[in-house]
Amino acid sequence: MIVEITLFLLVVFILIYYEVTKQYGFFKERGIPYDKPTFPFGSSGSWAVFTGKSSIIELEKITLSKGLDKEKVVGFFMFGQPNFLINDDELKKRILIKDFEYFIDRRPFPTNNPYGDAFMLNLSGSEWKAVRSLMGGVFTSGKLKLMSKHIIKVGENFENYIADVAESETEIDMK
Repeated sequence: MIVEITLFLLVVFILIYYEVTKQYGFFKERGIPYDKPTFPFGSSGSWAVFTGKSSIIELEKITLSKGLDKEKVVGFFMFGQPNFLINDDELKKRILIKDFEYFIDRRPFPTNNPYGDAFMLNLSGSEWKAVRSLMGGVFTSGKLKLMSKHIIKVGENFENYIADVAESETEIDMK
């Protein structure tokens, strides 16, 4: 009985190992510089995020600190999943503005909130394309210039409100 359980656990471990590591050659095959992965968490930045030593926002800094900061495109792994890190501002601009129709599916950040899940960054496929085409005309440079004075005013009002709350030492709910 113990032998069967041990063999079963060994087979399960080998299957998990295979599933996690099967794409570890993804960037090497394409000639893209990458942060070397280790089983089971992937690249070193992924390990730091998983253990809570750093946030997902610091993942870029951790990945680029591996001597990859001069590269335009860098690869890293999170649990065997290959991810691209764009390190060139012009390339980022091209992807997000000019070539957006080719990059419609990104990693979603589910919020367990119907309004948060409907946010444009969490949409994919045809839903994202529809919302992007609607929003494209809203954020033109001319319209942003017209809105900037209102945005500044709202920021100043918020700053004044926070200053008043801090002065009165009142607790507020930041949800």
